[in-house]
Amino acid sequence: MVRNLHRLYNGKPVGTDIPTQTARGGEGTMKRYQFKLEPLLVKRQTLEDQCQQEMAEQNRLLRQHQEELKTAFEEYRNHRLAADAVTISIAELEIFNNYANVLLDRIEAAKTKLREQRKAVDAVKDKLLALHRDTQAVEKLKEKDKQAYLKDANREESKQIDEYSVIRHAGEMSRKRQAG
Repeated sequence: MVRNLHRLYNGKPVGTDIPTQTARGGEGTMKRYQFKLEPLLVKRQTLEDQCQQEMAEQNRLLRQHQEELKTAFEEYRNHRLAADAVTISIAELEIFNNYANVLLDRIEAAKTKLREQRKAVDAVKDKLLALHRDTQAVEKLKEKDKQAYLKDANREESKQIDEYSVIRHAGEMSRKRQAG
């Protein structure tokens, strides 16, 4: 999964100012939420994505080595079955045994490759888990930071509404005095 590196809102980069109305009727600006550690988060997400791709490749190689081992074992088994089915001379038996040893060597080589590949998969898996934990830690910081931002924005909006209500009430009182 590849994440977007450039975040936009209504065609503008995140972090630009948003015009707002103040209680006094003037126009103010409220900064759009921008996570200060966004470049770090993007970097960690990118590293995690790259590691996931590496994990997919290592798993592909693991399956390939498993198939090679299976093929070598089947070839050895078929060779043994073929030899048991017919009567052979001592010279042919020696050739048969030599080829059987070659096949056994292939099986051992395939087992060795498979063990090494499993170690490589485990190493990449550990690396991926560490990168995922790092990414999650920054994502949690972002979520907490965004919640604090929203709380402050709501508090500021409440202040503006209260201020507008006070001004409106004062205007109504002033009109009543003038009328009365």
